[in-house]
Amino acid sequence: MTTAVNLLLEERAQLCNTLEKLGPQAPTLCKGWLAEDLAAHLMIREHDPLALPGMALPGPFSNYTKAAMEKAKQQGFDKLVSTLRQGPPLLYKLPGPLATANLVENWVHHEDLRRPAGEAPRDSSPELDMVLSRVIPIQLRLAVMRVKGVTIQAVLPDGRRTQAGKGIATVEIAGPVGELVLFLFGRGEAAQVSFDGPDYAVEAVRNGNFGI
Repeated sequence: MTTAVNLLLEERAQLCNTLEKLGPQAPTLCKGWLAEDLAAHLMIREHDPLALPGMALPGPFSNYTKAAMEKAKQQGFDKLVSTLRQGPPLLYKLPGPLATANLVENWVHHEDLRRPAGEAPRDSSPELDMVLSRVIPIQLRLAVMRVKGVTIQAVLPDGRRTQAGKGIATVEIAGPVGELVLFLFGRGEAAQVSFDGPDYAVEAVRNGNFGI
């Protein structure tokens, strides 16, 4: 199996351990969601293709997804975690972009559980950082759509820079790869990153309402 697939399976196992440790009523970084909601989201994301559009689109799409989550929760928290522990369906662990995207999804949602519980950032690895960093350029392009007139640069620990936007003001966001990913996925209150740039531009980026 490729690195991304191995990392995905390891992350899923750790995520399930954390779900069991914290229980269904544990808070998360996802507004309005408890641990049981997060588990239901992950389950229907992989097992109910009709629920996928509603994770991004409003109206009837969103209504279907919410109903699917509630139905999934009726199985009980233990059943949800047991299903997740079996690992993703084959489609979601095929080598390539899908495995990368699913690793990021599971990693971010794992931190959604860990950070409200007072857990510090985990030690990373070069392999994990390599895979997580693949989504940074994509998220930066989405971010500059929310913050007009600003160029945003992500500065990685090894000095590499990735940027998006053509604004007059430039804001640098620096930190470990995982923390940059958390910030760009809308977890700014928990992400341990630093900023450099004009005050007004930094404030705009801080309040950019990024994420999915």
